[in-house]
Amino acid sequence: MAGNKNGVSYEHFQKDEQRIKSLLLDGFGVDTIFSVVSRFPYNIASIKDDYLREEASRKCGLENVPFYLPSEERRLTLLISRIQTDLAEEQKRIRLYKQLYNNDSSALHVKDISLQNIERFSSGVPGLDFVLGGRGGSVGLPVGGMVLFGAEKGCGKTRLCVEISKHIGKSPDGSGVLYIQNEESLSSFKSRYGKQWSDNLNIWLSSSFRTAAEHAKIINKLNNQIKLVIIDSISELARKSSVLEESIKIYKELSEEKKICILALSHVTKTGSIKGSSYLPHKVDVVLNAKKDQESGYFYVYCDNKNRFGPSDFVSWFQHTDDGILSLNKYGKIDPHGNISPIEFR
Repeated sequence: MAGNKNGVSYEHFQKDEQRIKSLLLDGFGVDTIFSVVSRFPYNIASIKDDYLREEASRKCGLENVPFYLPSEERRLTLLISRIQTDLAEEQKRIRLYKQLYNNDSSALHVKDISLQNIERFSSGVPGLDFVLGGRGGSVGLPVGGMVLFGAEKGCGKTRLCVEISKHIGKSPDGSGVLYIQNEESLSSFKSRYGKQWSDNLNIWLSSSFRTAAEHAKIINKLNNQIKLVIIDSISELARKSSVLEESIKIYKELSEEKKICILALSHVTKTGSIKGSSYLPHKVDVVLNAKKDQESGYFYVYCDNKNRFGPSDFVSWFQHTDDGILSLNKYGKIDPHGNISPIEFR
């Protein structure tokens, strides 16, 4: 393979910057952007795969195929990373500017401030609705809210969310669920978890887990067809603290603007706390946790000291069955030390 090392001119450098920024604003992920930008003649040496490098050279009409240069791959990767960071900072400054100049900095007397009426919709699972709280006929998931659901591996959080999707997918109002999962292919996920999902349910399944911006594009396309978004899981994003703050802002703005609820799943540490940045549980509206009940073999769900819209000490028990998750008629209250006292309804 013939060598061909070309320097990158300032003009090409500027074009790369413009392309990368445009692709980031459109919500494309880093891998996709690298794939697009590396296929221009002056960037082909950054492609490690011989076949892809030959194909790119042929499409660009190059007589000689450049050697792979790790320094070129590193240069292009760092350029994308820098622009991504700069763009996040720029968007942060814009948000701050809007907050500063759209706020008249006035103070209102308490009598002039109306109470906020929190709308809710049922998850379709009585035990979960009990834990989330509410009053009268309005119980369950908060409209315009973000719920974080952490649990140890194998506890049942995914199966519970599949059960929620099944119920909401047949809502009388016609709105459904967007289920975003990032751990396996769509067909594999449906085969493992969604066997009870009939084709007439309003459920959309996506394996997109690049950025919150990509999720926003999907949600905007579905527009008024959904009222719940499930992200399974958010753990990978939580490890990237540099983008987590901006992502949570996007999710919260989406939930308020579209009047939907976003339910994000997360892994937990051995001590039961949410994995990743401590920023995440502080910024969401509700934090749920689930644990296995070693004595009964069931598992229970409770609010982990955080529920802006209701009680934060309710507990409900669930059972795994061949047909999904069964909500048991067993409820309780949990104290700050983790002790549970039963509640009986008569």
